[in-house]
Amino acid sequence: MEEFSKADKGKITNLKPSELKDHFSKIGQDTDDNFDSEFVNQKLLELKKLEKENSSNEILNEDIKIDEVHKSISKAKSGKSEGIDGITNDIIKALKIPLLPIIHKMFNYCLKTGSFPERWVDGLVVPLPKIKNPSSADDFRGLTITSAVGKLFISIITTRITKYLDSVSIPSPYQSGFRKKYKTTDNIIILKTIINKCFKKKKYLYACFIDLNKAFDRVWREGLYVKLLNLGISGNIYKTIKSMFDNSKSQVKVNNNLSNSFRNEIGLMQGNNLSPLLFNVFIDDLVSYIEGKDIPNVGNYPVPCLMYADDMVILSETKEGLQNSLDCVDKFCHQWRLKINSTKTKILVFNKSGRKVYTKFYINNCELENVCHYNYLGVSLQASGSFSKGIDSSTDKALTAYFKIVKALTNIDNRSIDVQFKLFDSLVKPIILYACDSWGDTVISNKKNIVKIEKLQLNLCKHILKLHSKSTNSVVLAELGRFPLFLDIKYRLVKTWLEARVLKDNPLLTLAINEMNFPENNWLCNVQNTLDEAGMGYIFTADLNDSFNINSFLSKFKTRLHDNYIQSWKQHDFKSKTLQNLNFNMSSNTKHDFYYQIKTNYCKEPYLDMLNGKSKQQLTNLRLCNHDLLVQTGRYERPPIPHDQRICTKCNLKEEENETRIFCYIVLITNL
Repeated sequence: MEEFSKADKGKITNLKPSELKDHFSKIGQDTDDNFDSEFVNQKLLELKKLEKENSSNEILNEDIKIDEVHKSISKAKSGKSEGIDGITNDIIKALKIPLLPIIHKMFNYCLKTGSFPERWVDGLVVPLPKIKNPSSADDFRGLTITSAVGKLFISIITTRITKYLDSVSIPSPYQSGFRKKYKTTDNIIILKTIINKCFKKKKYLYACFIDLNKAFDRVWREGLYVKLLNLGISGNIYKTIKSMFDNSKSQVKVNNNLSNSFRNEIGLMQGNNLSPLLFNVFIDDLVSYIEGKDIPNVGNYPVPCLMYADDMVILSETKEGLQNSLDCVDKFCHQWRLKINSTKTKILVFNKSGRKVYTKFYINNCELENVCHYNYLGVSLQASGSFSKGIDSSTDKALTAYFKIVKALTNIDNRSIDVQFKLFDSLVKPIILYACDSWGDTVISNKKNIVKIEKLQLNLCKHILKLHSKSTNSVVLAELGRFPLFLDIKYRLVKTWLEARVLKDNPLLTLAINEMNFPENNWLCNVQNTLDEAGMGYIFTADLNDSFNINSFLSKFKTRLHDNYIQSWKQHDFKSKTLQNLNFNMSSNTKHDFYYQIKTNYCKEPYLDMLNGKSKQQLTNLRLCNHDLLVQTGRYERPPIPHDQRICTKCNLKEEENETRIFCYIVLITNL
């Protein structure tokens, strides 16, 4: 029997297909025997007993309604790759009306029989390189594509189980990963609050950032089944989930060839929408293992750890407390067959001085490394609690993306300004502003950080207008109708604060924000100051309930931010903090008097789309003082030439050589 069936030509790697197949199949093999065998045997016996008693959960096992199928199809994303069966979401959507009753009947049959068709869980593993020039199978990660029909069925099961788990408060508030309305920044704000609280008490905060080795791929399935049944996820829906795992197999697609299929004995299924929820169930009771008296609090709520999927940080106010918690985590992993990567697990002791505190900690008899900064959920945290390195890291990453855009656009003629900004807003801006609701207060109150944040957008604007780097920032933005990025930061700070106060989706985040001491806390002060500047300070102390319309308020708030900025700009009040922060390169308050006379609306000027080439550039230069008329060059002479002496030397009219004169001359010539 041939190992691979040939398809068409195409090549992504020089590796033999068999090497990649062996690599991906080994990931799902259970080869680790370093676990608590006695505990495992107990759980296997418990599983047999629970399966024998498997009583049906009526809420989860009721017949699937046709409306559930309709919603599942409507939510399915178009343009996704096809699985082994060749069916795509686009096909299902196009034939939704005739297919709906058929799919509805199929899904109910599967649920009633507790079966999951093999074809629906057959995975197509596409190797994606982790590095630029991959040379071994370890340099690839697998992207698994499964049946579109199977995904619809899984979507319905996931929705049902999610709703049920929410009713029994699973996952715990410590877990923010894969949860609706939870953000990565929630954990960072909570951690920031705990750090400040410890500093106020003149204490250290001991933190261990734990790295689980291939956590998703190493989930012990029998252990997961025990947890599902104990939570009441029973009956046919349980049998369906188990059937899904039992029937799952994969093939590797490389260089357009397909390997023989292989099965995985452990781990969750890649590309399966149910997997994140199952992982949260599997790891949720880790918190119950952690015992100790030195656990930090948010409000009256102890916070022994914070989790975002498998990214976790263990916290304690003492070194003894942290070591005790690490022993508890090690016990959990030893029993439930998870493996901690001790070389990537780091200790960070937060202290006001910001120095590295050398204290020995161990996990599984391995000493852990002490560091003075750590990249947590994409944000660089420093021992001092500062976010300055995080801001630098974000701007560096954004700079790389920015250069890629500029390079890609270099060879394109007649580049649309709107397209360039669309690319910037989609690819660069999200990198610059990532997690800004956690560190934004350090930007708003620090001019140096504002310069870092605004620099890339200003560079792009000046690149588009072909202006020199010293052109006045606020005027450059006005010509293109763009707003400074620090307004986005202010908006996101208020949005996060408001959602925590009203929606309270993440109870730990709400407690953390409520515990921030006002006016001592810089984050909270910036929220109030921003609301005050927008004339909406009343909301800060208002009694807000569930009926408060957040979206309506935020829409008005954003409009007010923009209107206030435009008002400051129109008055060219360079003494205002807003324009002072932006015009860090401003040399004179009178430089753009002419521009303010002709600029009537804060928007992108129409001529930028109407004109091309030299004529557009000349007009831009004239409007934005990028010229060598004496009205501008005279101010840079030493000593500066007085205004009334900046006379045109090219005629005998003895008038000032300025932009107004040039414009009048152009109009006169045009009329003639």
